[in-house]
Amino acid sequence: ESKRKQRVLKASLVLSLVIAVSLYVCLSWPGDSDPFHQCDRQCRFTYGFYDRSIVGHPTWSECACFDGVTGQSLGPNVPWTSTKPWNQTDFWCGGFDTDLVCATQSSSSDVVTLSRREAKERNFTILHCGMCAACSDMVDLFVLKETASYITTNVTACAAAFAKPTWLGGNRNFADLSDCLVASGVPFTRDHRAWPVNTQAHTSGPTCMDCWLDNVACDAINCAWNWDCILRFFDPDHTQGSYSACLQCDEANCGPEFIRCAGANRRSSGIVSDIDRPGQQVCPVGYFSQKL
Repeated sequence: ESKRKQRVLKASLVLSLVIAVSLYVCLSWPGDSDPFHQCDRQCRFTYGFYDRSIVGHPTWSECACFDGVTGQSLGPNVPWTSTKPWNQTDFWCGGFDTDLVCATQSSSSDVVTLSRREAKERNFTILHCGMCAACSDMVDLFVLKETASYITTNVTACAAAFAKPTWLGGNRNFADLSDCLVASGVPFTRDHRAWPVNTQAHTSGPTCMDCWLDNVACDAINCAWNWDCILRFFDPDHTQGSYSACLQCDEANCGPEFIRCAGANRRSSGIVSDIDRPGQQVCPVGYFSQKL
């Protein structure tokens, strides 16, 4: 407890530095560079969510969207930021009541999205509530399970090293962020194994690691001014209580994109983790649920 107080005190003493960092983020928005790939995400959301070949280039307040292979414009510019709705019909989010599940017939079979009843009738193993997506492979589900007690702390530490300005030692590099997560014991897959072979996503879709990297970058854009998030950068071990507003910021601004990208997260897989969630938000039929 005393160690935590020291960290919080340290955060208070460097308030002027934090303000400078925040101003740096603000002044670089969006400019002629996009270190957090905000425009890529905005353009994919509009023109093809699971197509990683889509890229965006920042203008002053908008993003111009292109096919990254041909260079062809995809249509009108899109806003630099926008509020994303929860797709609670297809994914385990929002009202947490979708009837869809991601299931598999065997460990060597592709994952498939079914209704709960159909999965039961076909004797499929349910992996998580909601549609299948990039993190629906068993390898990633077990990463979620095995890191449940520390994943928030470790991801926060890597996010801090990624998001802070380069003049403060930040790397702002997705490859470095990915390596940091793996080195810290959070080794999400970096291939397309969750996507069926005969789909476009198997070659140009996101990997599970991509979903987590995008979420970190999304937070860097949308939660840079959140005081609780700033404090968590200095005190990543503390995941509850006074820093809960940071989790709420992530949930509101980046959650809809993340669950759509990943499909599987701790709640949808039935995992009780280091973040206290209401019981009704935890999938009752996930692979790790108490009640199958």
